[in-house]
Amino acid sequence: MFLVAFVLPLAVTMQAEIINVHECAADGNGINTNSGGSSEIMFYEINNSNRTIAFAVGELSRYLKAATGRDYHIAYRKAGGSETPLVRLKLDTSLHHDGYHIYRSGESICISGGSPRGCLYGAYMFLYELGFRWPLPGKEFEVIPKLDDISLSGPEIKSEPAINGRGICYAPENYNLEDMVKMVDYFAKNRYNYIFIHQYGGIPDEMVEEFKEALIVRDMGFELGGHLLPGYLPRDLFNKHPEYFRMENGKRTPMFNMCPSSSEALDIMAKNSMKDWENLRDLPRLEMLHFWPDDLFEDRWCSCEKCSGLSASDQILKITNEMAKRLPLGQTKLANLAYHATIYPAQKIKPRKDVQLFFCPRERCYRHVLGECKTNEKYLKWLKNQIEAMPNNPEVLEYYLDWVLFRDIPVPLHPIIGKDVEVYRQAGIDRICSLAFQDYSAWAYGPNYYVFGKALWRGEGDPEDIDEYCNAMFGPAAGDLMKKYYDLLFELSATALQVCGYEGFEDMDIPPLQPWAKTHAKQLAPFVTNEHLEHIESIIKAALASVEGQEPYKTRIDHQYILWQVAKLDCEGIYLNLLANYKMDAVLNCKTNESERLYMKGILNQAIRKITSVSEIIKTAPGELRGPYFADDSGALNFSRKDVYVRSPRAWLKKLSEQDAKSKK
Repeated sequence: MFLVAFVLPLAVTMQAEIINVHECAADGNGINTNSGGSSEIMFYEINNSNRTIAFAVGELSRYLKAATGRDYHIAYRKAGGSETPLVRLKLDTSLHHDGYHIYRSGESICISGGSPRGCLYGAYMFLYELGFRWPLPGKEFEVIPKLDDISLSGPEIKSEPAINGRGICYAPENYNLEDMVKMVDYFAKNRYNYIFIHQYGGIPDEMVEEFKEALIVRDMGFELGGHLLPGYLPRDLFNKHPEYFRMENGKRTPMFNMCPSSSEALDIMAKNSMKDWENLRDLPRLEMLHFWPDDLFEDRWCSCEKCSGLSASDQILKITNEMAKRLPLGQTKLANLAYHATIYPAQKIKPRKDVQLFFCPRERCYRHVLGECKTNEKYLKWLKNQIEAMPNNPEVLEYYLDWVLFRDIPVPLHPIIGKDVEVYRQAGIDRICSLAFQDYSAWAYGPNYYVFGKALWRGEGDPEDIDEYCNAMFGPAAGDLMKKYYDLLFELSATALQVCGYEGFEDMDIPPLQPWAKTHAKQLAPFVTNEHLEHIESIIKAALASVEGQEPYKTRIDHQYILWQVAKLDCEGIYLNLLANYKMDAVLNCKTNESERLYMKGILNQAIRKITSVSEIIKTAPGELRGPYFADDSGALNFSRKDVYVRSPRAWLKKLSEQDAKSKK
């Protein structure tokens, strides 16, 4: 259960503006100790070796100085001392572990936490009530009010989370310590309590200690891993030990995954996995390791005599169980992946207590809430079946910030995320994260970052969250206009990317060659008319005009305008592709006249032109928007735009050209 007592009217004189954060003088622990000049006192009533409490007080001191210009002296005392501090932090174990209680006691403002992390969240909430905002990762996005005074004169705040595990699965293209610490800092300020590094390679040794430090002072949980499992069994062992590898059509093959029944292979895999997490084992909250199989739709598992009666889900669970037996996990758990071929529950293998469900509904529909449309009904049913089979603290990975799934299109999901969280909570899920990438994810899916954190704490959505994000990011003058823009952008982009009528594991990388394409095109048509697209564009242009000469708001909306061009062109391209999708059979079978045939060629060429032109827009965008993924022609953007996304229209044009050439002979 969670309790929120709103809200804390603060007797402050505040001017809404952004000012720079100036670092306070610090001792060796990074805690402000400047006691000279005009100084207010802050105490913390706990053993002063607790680093999270000390960090929380240091954050209060730093931010309050930035807002008021005053110094804030920090001191430790035992409860019952006679001093009267401005702000007092202490533990109250009657509160939820992450919960906090903010109230006045005499002349002091008291912030109690159910744990040191609860105190930290309480400190950030106190600052939030003063007008501080952290809409996106990075100090450049911090909103720091200008305050003349600080006092508390209203109802208390007592709050605890509805969802106990609130995380982001962060997938860096390159390991950059500054970026990683920036993300951890943002998550803590928005009450996420764990980060999952989706690993493409081990965190560089030279970064590990500082990264661990960032986690420890914020009492942040940590998960690590990804599609690493096959790599722990070197393929060059195949010639000498084919029995380590899976069997297909009666023959062993080193392609994909491995044989779950090979004890020797499992020994090797467990030993080799240690290199990826050995130097992180001393983290106080190393909560989950992820060793997933190959990222495949197909059931590429073993059919040897020992494995032939086991489904893909049974085989991956068998491997996860066996890895758990062989590893020095302690309190750490192993994730069992439910994804693509393993989305269905295992039938014959039961999970160990240290193995937990990790459910990944990647090809669900994001136009609708989970359970609401045909595709989402299936995913909710699969989730419930999985929870029944593996009820031990199951976790969900969502894709609200995944530019790969959304083919670079900015999709603001503020109408969906909060309702999704409600559905997950009702289904028994108490641990949820979302996949995110580096800079492009923040710019393209910023509203989703912000709204998701709020919804996880509250257990449901609130329309004010997107308003708050827009005001913090784009300024009060533009906030209302950008909110309207995001509402319309959701309708357009989520409808273009919806998959609610397709069968199987389908997303919109290539519009599926299925009958529902006709319905999909019909539903998308009103949103891609010139009139409607011009209407959306007029709103973001009006937002730009409203902040003319005002930085950083103008630059931020400029970036959103670039992303708008991506959305407009790609959604038009998807629509044209869908039109061709359900009409091509008739054209290729010569059941149409020549004018219709020429019209179809025009449709296909337009689709290709619009979809591929997005590459140039992103590649020529400012570097801070692109991030490391779109830095040059070698990346996923170039490959997808010139191959995957236009594969069907190019194939159809080729067939039409071949038919034309044949008819001329």
